[in-house]
Amino acid sequence: MAGAETAIAEHRYFDARAALLAWREDNGASPENSALLAEVLVELGDGYTAERYLTELEPQRGTTPEWLSLRVRSLILQGKPWRARELIEQSDWKGSPEGERDYLLVWAAMEEGNAGQAIADVDRALRLYPDHPGLNAKAARLAVWEGNWEAANLHVAAALAAEPDQFEALLVQGEGQIALGDLEEALKTYRRAGAAYPDFAISHANVAGLLLDLGRLDEADKVLGKALQAHPEFSLLRFNAARLAALRGQWQVARTTVQALPSDWKRTFPATTMLEADIEAGLGNHAMANTLYSQLEDDPRFSAQALAKRGKLPLG
Repeated sequence: MAGAETAIAEHRYFDARAALLAWREDNGASPENSALLAEVLVELGDGYTAERYLTELEPQRGTTPEWLSLRVRSLILQGKPWRARELIEQSDWKGSPEGERDYLLVWAAMEEGNAGQAIADVDRALRLYPDHPGLNAKAARLAVWEGNWEAANLHVAAALAAEPDQFEALLVQGEGQIALGDLEEALKTYRRAGAAYPDFAISHANVAGLLLDLGRLDEADKVLGKALQAHPEFSLLRFNAARLAALRGQWQVARTTVQALPSDWKRTFPATTMLEADIEAGLGNHAMANTLYSQLEDDPRFSAQALAKRGKLPLG
């Protein structure tokens, strides 16, 4: 249990989970073990399994502030932000950390896609808790949604001043550096996030993507190999593995990899269509490549590139 708590403090959540499950196998369930397992699984994004341990814990400890926060987070992670909001609004948050209820309200509204509500909630909360790292990170993300990078950068600075390795703030900071064209600084930022939170896949996927953008394929290969061992189903890592294969001219490997990505993820990530078109062009399937490039001509992020690539395809 002590080893698990140390691993949690160092954000090594896979190690913590393994230690907690081993302790549980030897000693049986305990309230402390259930609470820590729920915390670890929430950090790993597994709201469904976390709920199992929260259900186990509730009759033993009741709806403590810690239980309540974890329960709300588990609901959000399960894709049930409306239920999370109901629980937030119906519960007594006495004894919770300052700003916790407000932070969870903002997160729930964002996951519901209600940007207006989230902005209103975060503006009100920051008047009460101006230095709250999580609230500032959410405010930064909302500012990015509005295209207001100046406000985003101010909130990122506030979040990192309060918590130097605040994960979401580091992600937004990296995006801002990319928007300015400073890929090397973004790479440093994402590596910093990955070092602070080694079990979170997104920072490693972002590092690999930037290394590919910079043409550093061997470095990207090493990052992807290690990250995919820990997160074999993480779509952005698999997408970047397909990109790496394509950049090396391994077209069939790239096609197999990208075709195995979840359909719903591909629909919401149009860069996949561009990669698929490049792969088909590389395989000599010019008609298919032409069709795929044409699907991107109305997307301002890809239209110029897609049109230029279509123009280079052989006629007929």
